[in-house]
Amino acid sequence: MGLFHKLHRLRRVSKSELPRLAVSKTAHWVHSGLERWLYTVKGPRFRKTPQSLQSIGLFHPDPLSTGFSRRFRSENAAETDSIVKRADQAVDFVFDLLGSGPMDLKKIGESFWHADFKSGHRWNPHVFFADIPHDAHVPGADIKVPWELSRCGHFVTLAQASCLTGDMKYARAFSTQLESWIQSNPPKYGVNWACPMDMALRACNWLAAWDIFQHSPGLEKTFKDKFSLSLWEHGNHIYRHLEWGGDVSTNHYLSNLLGLVYIGLALNQKKWIVFAQDEFSKEIFRQTYDDGFDYEGSTSYHRLVLEIFLFYGLLCQRNRGRVRALESVFLERLRSMFEVVLQVSANDGTVPSIGDNDSGHVHVFLNRDDNDMGYLSGLGAVLLNVPSLKIQDRAMPSELLWLFGRDGSDRHQRMKGLPAKAIASKKPSQSGLLTLRGPSDFLVFSAAPNGTRGVGGHTHNDKLSFCLWVNGEWFLIDPGTGVYTPDPELRDRLRSTLAHNTVAIDGKEQNTIRQGSLFSLANEAFVSVDHWERDRCIQARHTGYGRLRPAVIHNREIRRESDPLRWVITDDLEGAGSKTLQWTFVMGPGIEVSEEKPGTWRLAGQRGRLRLAIDAGDARGQRVPGIWSPAYGIVKETARLEITTRAELPCRVKIILESFSG
Repeated sequence: MGLFHKLHRLRRVSKSELPRLAVSKTAHWVHSGLERWLYTVKGPRFRKTPQSLQSIGLFHPDPLSTGFSRRFRSENAAETDSIVKRADQAVDFVFDLLGSGPMDLKKIGESFWHADFKSGHRWNPHVFFADIPHDAHVPGADIKVPWELSRCGHFVTLAQASCLTGDMKYARAFSTQLESWIQSNPPKYGVNWACPMDMALRACNWLAAWDIFQHSPGLEKTFKDKFSLSLWEHGNHIYRHLEWGGDVSTNHYLSNLLGLVYIGLALNQKKWIVFAQDEFSKEIFRQTYDDGFDYEGSTSYHRLVLEIFLFYGLLCQRNRGRVRALESVFLERLRSMFEVVLQVSANDGTVPSIGDNDSGHVHVFLNRDDNDMGYLSGLGAVLLNVPSLKIQDRAMPSELLWLFGRDGSDRHQRMKGLPAKAIASKKPSQSGLLTLRGPSDFLVFSAAPNGTRGVGGHTHNDKLSFCLWVNGEWFLIDPGTGVYTPDPELRDRLRSTLAHNTVAIDGKEQNTIRQGSLFSLANEAFVSVDHWERDRCIQARHTGYGRLRPAVIHNREIRRESDPLRWVITDDLEGAGSKTLQWTFVMGPGIEVSEEKPGTWRLAGQRGRLRLAIDAGDARGQRVPGIWSPAYGIVKETARLEITTRAELPCRVKIILESFSG
């Protein structure tokens, strides 16, 4: 381990290491001072010799073979059109990222790599990375926008379009834009060197695209040397600035490790590979619950983390002899991560957006809605050779052709798989996610703890909330995320108790949302599951209102009945005194709500109807305008049903949701 890495490790402290604080501050100062001396805005004082670039083998060889384009175009015409359209836009520097809408970055000028082109804010490219506080609030600006652009996810799209059309313009765009990025972002300077996670994912996309473009004629040695040197600087920076948090490491650290594997394979840096493999073998257990769900407590971040392990596992398969074989216990936990996606997905492969969603991926081979996670199980079935991960009712994901080729698609087709109605229900586990499933209905219930061992960075105040899918429609949903730092008020609004399908007492939060603390929650609402009966009943409670005086405990039972199809929700509130109770029900897109009579409302979708009735004394309900966020940076209107009453505790309130025709 080098001097920089040792110093970096020294400066990481936990509460149990407070006596070392002075040493760590000194190590941080020395480490930063050395880097400032070694690197100037014009480049490093000592240039490393370029190394030859090796293929990492992420893309299967088939996309380069004769006949692939013809077959893919005939079997996936709509996807082909989408890929080529997005690639053509990328060639013209037109991007639609994080809710921006199509933006022509040529109009911004040379600084577009450093700009939040949604707000117009630009970060100074000549500022040393350590002086850029990436978690600081710049009013209205979103640092994620330049980071997302600089992840260069569109390079994979350019590579796909090159395979499908044979047009050399995509290779030229790849080399031109990569050189532009390198020229505009000297090592250690500017916003795009501030977050090792984004650096790692950028390198992953560069090297995935290189699998295809390395065979393109016209790429000069000077380009390859610049590419090699920048990759080394990326790997070196990541290795010495790991986003390691010990027992509370996150998807950032996993991204760091993945980047080290990609770059290590490309540049034959065995030290980085060995280190990353050692850490991956620990982190897959450290960062997941016993059921395989990501411990940050978010379905969308689970997707990102699963993709990280998926691509890591694929590279290990493709590079036998250069990396260690994966252990059986690792593969078993990876299988559980795929299985939990199935368990929390509806029959059509959609998953409710529980917790935060920043729309993050490792690679994007096809533009999908953020809640469409059905492709993951198909990839897992082939990667792990587990037929039960294939769902018969779902089409083979086209990502499989790019990653596993004709052999992979043939293996997928030969697998018998399972019908969607045979997907296992989610039983109690450490993650706190539970489900009640019927042939054409699906309820996801949250009894989840604050994620990341109580920090709550990407979890919401959604204790005992639920989402409901019936006949192909999400009738009740989680409202999503909106954005992070650009709008703290919106961020807190969408992660609040009143934004979820549960009950708030006296307007209080289940977990206190501290002002200015966008990535944590007070760890006050402890949840326990008292009973679960497969596809019939859930009983759970939380203690978030235990800090009220007198204290209140919220108990909720949801019982599914099949004839007629209905869900009986019973809220028992233990405590004393008079309290204001407010229930919220967030409608899914296109669901209309109207009052039939006092205490009863109709929820109308395109394919079905539900009736919601509440027995809560003189409760008053009203339909109010609401919002939901289907993807990061996008906010849309939806309907909310808010029901309020004043009650003496203890009390019991019953709510019935019943499906009906007409």
